[in-house]
Amino acid sequence: MIDESLVATDGLYFAGERGTDYQFGSRISAHGDCMAIVNGFVFVSWYRGGMDRRNLMLSRRRVDTPEAEWVTIEFPDRHIGYRGDTTKGDSHNTAAVAVSMIDSTVHLLYDMHAYDAENFPDHYFNYRVTAPGAAFVADADFTRERFNDRRDYLVEGKNYERTTYPGFVTDAQGRLIVGYRLGGSGSGEHLLAVYDSTGWNESFSWAQGRIPLPHRYSVYGSMKMEQGKLHSGFSIRYAEREKYVYNSGLYYAYALPPYGLTDWYDVDDQPIRLPIGRADAVQLATPAADYGTAEPSRTSSGPEFTVSGRGDIHFITTVDGRNVHYWRPAGSQRFSSAVGGVIPSGKLYSSGDILIGVELSDGRIRIRTAPVGTNDWQTVYTKTDGPQFSHFRSELVDGLLYAYLQEQTGGDARPLYLQIFDLKLTRQ
Repeated sequence: MIDESLVATDGLYFAGERGTDYQFGSRISAHGDCMAIVNGFVFVSWYRGGMDRRNLMLSRRRVDTPEAEWVTIEFPDRHIGYRGDTTKGDSHNTAAVAVSMIDSTVHLLYDMHAYDAENFPDHYFNYRVTAPGAAFVADADFTRERFNDRRDYLVEGKNYERTTYPGFVTDAQGRLIVGYRLGGSGSGEHLLAVYDSTGWNESFSWAQGRIPLPHRYSVYGSMKMEQGKLHSGFSIRYAEREKYVYNSGLYYAYALPPYGLTDWYDVDDQPIRLPIGRADAVQLATPAADYGTAEPSRTSSGPEFTVSGRGDIHFITTVDGRNVHYWRPAGSQRFSSAVGGVIPSGKLYSSGDILIGVELSDGRIRIRTAPVGTNDWQTVYTKTDGPQFSHFRSELVDGLLYAYLQEQTGGDARPLYLQIFDLKLTRQ
């Protein structure tokens, strides 16, 4: 670890009992797509605790200057609570942040969970963006006044009701790609929009899960920009889940710039038509069938995945409490798999010929590596002192791992930290 800094002492956390004090999960700060590392700066989004406050927050710090301080903006927007109940938290309502190098704008999408305009006219879609040039101004000038008022659209006149899970990806040209879901659990349509020098384009559907039963589903996973391609790795949640608790399967597709309707391919580099309807068109594996031990089998989160520069594909998921690793070496047409052992359970990256897994062990960062195209994991770093954390988000940028963590303390206002690790990825 080469740097550790305290972002804030009072990040919102949903304490208490599930169903009474919060719904779904207890995480809301340092959760979701809440960090952007751009041009020597790190930006992190969060909510201010406790539950009597809940303000949307954005903090920025230079990371190439050790003595730099955090600069924090507090917005008047407050977490709406579970379907408008301000006494009960909803962990779906994360705050996503991104920065476009095209025009140095900062973008925030936040606090939404499938709300409609009839019941939540002022809250179904929440978007704030700065004026061009605001992202990298001097600390004293990085203020709330740089942001516009809250909007309920990306493209004016278009409908963004029933939106959940907004998340950003940035490409090498500075374009932003935003993904989000319309609809609900087990019945979702998944859309993308691209921000370029002309602004946001109209959203289009890349996965249409709102199809007839028994194939109706929604997507749970992530998108990553690696090797100039937009990769999507995910599991699905069927509307009818007789065989599974929550999620099942592993699925994959990728897009080439400009990431439009005709730019998508499957794992074998064959063109696919959008939107994806039945998800088995891009299915890689069935972990529950291979490694399930319960009836029905349980997978409750999306998978982690990475694609190496030479084309090795790796997925990690959990099945009935055990970590499962699926991988296909570059040049192969077949996936291998393994369960248990030292397979990591957190975030997954690749750099050159090294596969990197990042997780918490006893509340602190642990890093495991393996050669790409293998399952030969070894633990290379475990932090053994300092604060202990309940959860984290991370990004790997230019050989440095940025971990955004919330301390495992008590109450509904808990400290947030940024730790930076030099992975020393150049092999001797």
